[in-house]
Formats: sequence, structure tokens, C-alpha cells
Amino acid sequence: MKHALAVCVLLVGCGSNGSDTAHRDPGLEPVVASPTDLAPNPNGAVSGTYPAFSPSVPQIASLGGRILTSPRLISITYPGDPLAGDVDKFVAKLGGSDYFTAATSEYGIAAATSGTPIHLTESAPTGIDDAQIQSWISSKFQGTNPEWGMPDPNTVYIIHYPSGTTVTLNHGSSCRDFSGYHSSVNLPGGAALAYAVIPRCPVGQIGGTAVTTLLDVVTAAGSHEIIESIEDPEPMSAPGYRTFDANHLPWVMLGGEAGDLCAQEPESFFKPDSLGYAVQGCWSNKAASAFHNPCSPTSSGSYFNSALVTTADVDFDLVMNTGAPMPTKGFKIAAGQSETIEVDLFSDAPTSGPWTLHASDVMTLLSGTPSNLGFSFDRDSGQNGEKLYLTVKVLGPSANGFELFLVTSHLGGTMHEWFGMIEVD
Repeated sequence: MKHALAVCVLLVGCGSNGSDTAHRDPGLEPVVASPTDLAPNPNGAVSGTYPAFSPSVPQIASLGGRILTSPRLISITYPGDPLAGDVDKFVAKLGGSDYFTAATSEYGIAAATSGTPIHLTESAPTGIDDAQIQSWISSKFQGTNPEWGMPDPNTVYIIHYPSGTTVTLNHGSSCRDFSGYHSSVNLPGGAALAYAVIPRCPVGQIGGTAVTTLLDVVTAAGSHEIIESIEDPEPMSAPGYRTFDANHLPWVMLGGEAGDLCAQEPESFFKPDSLGYAVQGCWSNKAASAFHNPCSPTSSGSYFNSALVTTADVDFDLVMNTGAPMPTKGFKIAAGQSETIEVDLFSDAPTSGPWTLHASDVMTLLSGTPSNLGFSFDRDSGQNGEKLYLTVKVLGPSANGFELFLVTSHLGGTMHEWFGMIEVD
């Protein structure tokens, strides 16, 4: 499927306030890790060294497709759109901003330029699907629309649909299932053009306190999709940055692209003074490697997280049941059995207090099906330097041969996450 920015993001869920208490799933009684079975001082101690631990951190990786190292951005709007002037200004300012440089330069991408905005004269459709959008784009390069110029494979064409237009994609609907997406269209002659679709979704669909107006929603979703269009302009035919390093493949469950990995964190959305528009921080390998907030840039304070200490080499089927599993790091637990997992808590600076941990079955979050995993922490909160112990039980056979789970860390309204995978023997 095309890449889309989901409306109700997997990890936050709709209505989450980041104040989860201890999580106890059916099928597993609380288990307290015994000091006699663990290393000396098993729970560690609060530390003034930041970070107290240096865990193996995820790194976004390329699948070999091209990226737009010298990108050009063109804003496209329909007649009568009250936000047309604002989105044109946003697109024009974005590529030369400090925000854009911080989000993209480490991946070999130069500052983006902007082309002359395209102000359409045709009426906006009330409904349109992605196949129709691709045909519509192709029709603009047949010599009858000089304002579109020549096909440019370095350009991202950003289509802003007004209120009243519903976009459908893979049986999903705009503002219900996604608030933006990007893809590419192949023109006759072979040129692959990147495009982003930004529907007009209401306030409250995405973002945190920085996204309070309709324009904020549009620019926040736009920043996400534009950056992904540059780093992964042909997501279906020649994917670029849309996977993870070999040790962290389960993290692709977030979507695998730089914007997806941060869209679930409300503090990733902010309004930099130098730009003046709401945007979203995107994944930074450089920041992650330094144990800072990988959603860069960001306006949030101290970064904290809880790292799972993996114990096994496992095989992860990236698409599920493809017959081509890939090796990664995780855990091996037989159906009906359990394992106690060390969780190392770290932050890059002092926090306002301990954060609370919560464990969830990823497939339950995605589909609402009953969990095949039981979880129990020896303690459900801590801070930099402390270790907690999570006992995970596989309640029954696994349909896919593996189970995915998630540990989220909550402090106030801020949340961070860590993925784990279990190969079920």
C-alpha cells in the first residue's frame, strides 16, 4: 500500500492521555524477579550519569532506492481554497529552514528549493481515489498544461485538497484512516514523479499542543509527507529510507519511514520560531545514536526511554508469511512458556521524576484481537539508571510464528516506545 500518515496512530491510540497505570494482562500473575536469579543489585539505582545505559538503538536504513538529494517543492491548490496563500508560503519557506536542514541533512539531502505554485482553475472533486490522482497527474504532462512545466523527477508535487474533498486509498478514507500520504507515478517515457496528498482534516486529528488551527494540521501533515517523499520518493517501486538496521527490524511496524516513527509522539509536533508553521520532527539516526530524542528536531525537554535487553537471534518475516524471514534480535519463547526480560531505563538529562511503563501486544493494538501475550512488571516505574523486569508469557501457539510487543514509557504528557519480538518455538 501507499505510505500514509495515520489519523489515530498505533501507539498513542485515540484518547490516550499518557497516564497509564500498571498493566496486567489475563493469563499471567505478577512475577517479581528474584535477586538470587539475577545479577547483583538487580534493579540498579537512580544515576546522575546521563545516559546511565547505552543500549543498541534503532537506525533507519535505505532499501537502495533513490532519494532526492536536491529536492524541489511545488504547492498545488484548488480555486477558492482559503488556505492557498498560507500553504504556498509554507512550502516556499520549508526547504530553506533550519528545521528542514536538521531533519534531512544527515541523509545527504541539500536545502530544498520551491517552484512556482500551481493554482488550478478546475473545481476540486468531492471524492477521488489514488488511482484517479495518478491518472490526473499524468494528464498534466501531455502538453496542454504549460503551468506544470516539464516532468521533473527531483520535484515533489504537493496536492492540497480543500474541505469537502474525500480521498480514498487502499479502502481507507482521508481524515478517518489517514491525514496524508505520498507515492509516485510513472509517466510515459519512464519518469517517476513523487507526489504528496494533503487532505483538509479537522483540528484534533494529529499532533499535540502545537497543532491548534486548520492551517497547523495542514502544515504538520505536509512536513511529514514532504520529508518522506524526499527520503523515499518511490515507496512502492524503488523504496529508499523505509526500513531499519538488522538488529531492529520489528520497528518497521511503525511504518518504516522517518515521519512515521515520530508521528505517534505529540511532542514531535511544534512550531519553530524561524519557520512560523507547525511541523513534525522526523527520525534522526544521529540523535538516536547520541541517546537523544530521535525525533529531530523537537521542542521537547529531556529524552527518556526504556530499552529491552534482547537475548536471542530470531527470524522476522517482514511482510508476514512470505517465506523469506530475516534475522534480527529478540527473544525465543515456546507457546505456554514465559521469559523475564531486563528493561534498562535511561535519559539524556534529569527528568521531573520517574516514568511509568506499560506493555502491549502489537497485534491487539492493530486489530483488536485478544492478546496472545501476558505481561507483568516487577515494578512499573523508574528512572535513569534503574532496571525493571518484564515477564512475558506466550499464552498459545502463534499464527505467524512470532509475536510483537511494545513497551511504552509515559511521563506527564510525553511518551516514548520500544519494540520487541518473540519467535515462538
